[in-house]
Amino acid sequence: MSVPITGDGTPGNPLDVAAATTVSRGTMSAAQVTKLDGIASGATNTPLSSTLPAAIGSAAIGVGTTAARDDHVHALPAVGTAGTYAYPSSITTDAQGRATAVVAGSAPAALSSTLPTAVGTAAIGVGTTAARDDHAHFHGNQAGGTLHATAVAGVSAGFISAVDQAKLDAIPTPTGGTVNLAASDYDVTGSFADIGLNVALPEAGTYRITIDLWTVINAGGPSTGDQIVYLRLYDNTAGTAVANSDRSLGCIDAGGLSASFSSSVTFRVTVASARTIKAQAFIDGSEDAHIKSGGAGFQYTQLNWEKVSN
Repeated sequence: MSVPITGDGTPGNPLDVAAATTVSRGTMSAAQVTKLDGIASGATNTPLSSTLPAAIGSAAIGVGTTAARDDHVHALPAVGTAGTYAYPSSITTDAQGRATAVVAGSAPAALSSTLPTAVGTAAIGVGTTAARDDHAHFHGNQAGGTLHATAVAGVSAGFISAVDQAKLDAIPTPTGGTVNLAASDYDVTGSFADIGLNVALPEAGTYRITIDLWTVINAGGPSTGDQIVYLRLYDNTAGTAVANSDRSLGCIDAGGLSASFSSSVTFRVTVASARTIKAQAFIDGSEDAHIKSGGAGFQYTQLNWEKVSN
């Protein structure tokens, strides 16, 4: 006898062995071999589950004896019945966020129709209405001045200090201007009189007033004494000369015949309120004197003013 032994019970091929079954031995078919080859070593015949998977919850090894199907789905944890959780303070939940207790008879809270309180000291509150989701709290006038750090120059933003605020308050709002002498020639008499330069100071504060002008003294011959032209400021609102504002513009001596000269005079004037300031001049002598402005050979006479402090 040699292998393989063949035969199927037909005439000329008499050997025949019945196929194996679950209760008797026999030959194995090619299909059965293929089926066995597809089973992993050590595999067991665990049946597939026919029950619903447990809902998502706390982690556990489990005690089940069936295998989960590959397309199974776990249910979300129960969260209660819709409409019973509008009043959050009446709900207790477990670690998975599931409702475990609801106060009997609880009802949704009404939305507030009053303004929220200003920001302040932390408090639980005693209100019985719910805040609207777009409400806003007023910052309010917070006491103490310590809610924010003081600003540091070039380093960090913050509250302004009292010292820095005082500095800012002392800086005036920029204001000033220029007044030109309207006519080209004003006579200078033997007593102080207006020369046509006036300025309306708008408010209380300290001002810098600068007057640039051209003065001419015409002498018909040798003078009997020195001829001096003076300038001062006059407070027209108060009806008096501005204290310590007298200035000498120029002079010719007793032997001179005539003279012309330009001058720039600066005054620092402090006023308690808005007022009008005028420029006045006079000649201490008997000669003919003039304040010139523009025209052939003469510069323009003008007054410049600027507020320098409050």
